[in-house]
Amino acid sequence: MPTRTAGTRWVSHLLTALDHFLRGYSAIVQHLEQIQSPDSTGVQSDQQAKARNYYRAATSLDVMKCRRPTMAALHEALQSTKTVLLTYKRKPGPMLQSFGNKMTFEGRELSGDGRSFQSSHPNLIDDLVANMENRFGHVKGGVLHATNIADFGFWPDKVNMTDFGDAAVDILVGHFKPVLEDPGVQVDKGADEWTTLRSKVYQQPDWLEFIKKVT
Repeated sequence: MPTRTAGTRWVSHLLTALDHFLRGYSAIVQHLEQIQSPDSTGVQSDQQAKARNYYRAATSLDVMKCRRPTMAALHEALQSTKTVLLTYKRKPGPMLQSFGNKMTFEGRELSGDGRSFQSSHPNLIDDLVANMENRFGHVKGGVLHATNIADFGFWPDKVNMTDFGDAAVDILVGHFKPVLEDPGVQVDKGADEWTTLRSKVYQQPDWLEFIKKVT
């Protein structure tokens, strides 16, 4: 059965929803096709409209092949955001710089002398960073972060390629072992196949150009 993608823990909800959708793809598409059909009976018009939109999305090549950021890329984005926020502790950001020492905003006169903001500003930044790390700390390691090997943008140069991805493959194979074994994948060969793949990529005469072509 399909499941919601939203929720307080959006990553796990999204992964679960995608897993259910892909596993039951044929049945879900057939169900949507029947509901959105003009010949269907006992279906309200608003339900047909929703089913029609879902059906179009589910059978769209652009949607099915849509490339999403990897968890590694999301982690990098979080780190960049954290760096920017910490920079704002040392100096004002663009908005504060534009505000300057004005005592008015949008034509309205402001009260106070700003000392309260100056004293609470560092604490505000610290709280924002702490909440980010608490909320998204799970992307720094484990299964989610191990997916960075699927993004060539995070592959190191040849000098640092030794053992790259070995630990990540072990984590992923261990986590998805039941799913992989179900269709007959020989999970015990995962490490060797990863080593072979990595070696072939770096053996390309111009491996950076090769990566650009395949991505």
